[in-house]
Amino acid sequence: MTINQKMQAAVAAIRQQRFSQAIPLLNDVLLVDPSHLQARWMLLQTYESVGQADKAIGQLEQMLLQVNQDLAAIDQLAAHALQRGYPLKPVLMAFSKFLARQPRSANGNFNYAWHLAKDGQFEKAISRYQQALKLGIGSAEEVHLNIANIYTDHLHNTDQAKSHLAQALVLNPMYSNAFFNLGNLAEQRGLRDEAKQMFGKCLEIDPDNQLALARLADAHKFESTADPLLVRLQAQEKNSRDSDLHYALARAYEQLDMFEQAWACFSKANEIDAQTYPVYDRTRTEAFFQQIQNQSSNEWMASHAGKSHETVFISG
Repeated sequence: MTINQKMQAAVAAIRQQRFSQAIPLLNDVLLVDPSHLQARWMLLQTYESVGQADKAIGQLEQMLLQVNQDLAAIDQLAAHALQRGYPLKPVLMAFSKFLARQPRSANGNFNYAWHLAKDGQFEKAISRYQQALKLGIGSAEEVHLNIANIYTDHLHNTDQAKSHLAQALVLNPMYSNAFFNLGNLAEQRGLRDEAKQMFGKCLEIDPDNQLALARLADAHKFESTADPLLVRLQAQEKNSRDSDLHYALARAYEQLDMFEQAWACFSKANEIDAQTYPVYDRTRTEAFFQQIQNQSSNEWMASHAGKSHETVFISG
């Protein structure tokens, strides 16, 4: 059989879910032509279909080696690795090799930074984001937002987070996401009035932002059923599939002692969440945590040097 014939036979076998027949056909193609990306991609997905994650990761690594000068291809494989919960080390190596040859690629530095952050390498991620800024990347306000998110969520440096959000607004005064995040920071510090101001500015720019409306309501004290914010929540709630909005309206009703309405909104929010999030599957959940354990090897832990005084609570 020629390569094309084997590929056609493999496709037919996969369509009929005869994976055990497809695997040797695809391996035969790759034995003759190791650079055949379509065959390798099909083999990766076939291994996933039969639960052989280790072999799928092996094929992913091979593909990353083959496409290490094609940023779009690296991005596609990186997205697949994230979706499947695979270790990001080969993805990061691919970005590193790409940048070794094209160090002035602003998008390459940005994408490398994004995946470094996903791998928990926050300081390195910030460094690469800053390099992308120096290289003149477009929509630079989004880069500052990403840096601010790292400082907020992981490095717990509020001053740096606020600084980068301010820089984002200098670049784009109508950047609603920056106002939203400033509202989050104010809320975390107990500055309710400042939080309301920031969420309000976000809504001025993006009136349909239901999450910002919900957060504004959370920072607000309701004392009357005629409150314009309550009326706005009620209007948005009718056709909303945003559970946060329903939770916010429920809490508003609670403040007004309207407990039946609050219960209805809490119930609606729970219903939406139940439809949004997958039903608990013990096997899938155990596999997910096993992937985390496999990635958190001694080598991986050693790459995150640092001293922490924070207490860690482990429950299970």
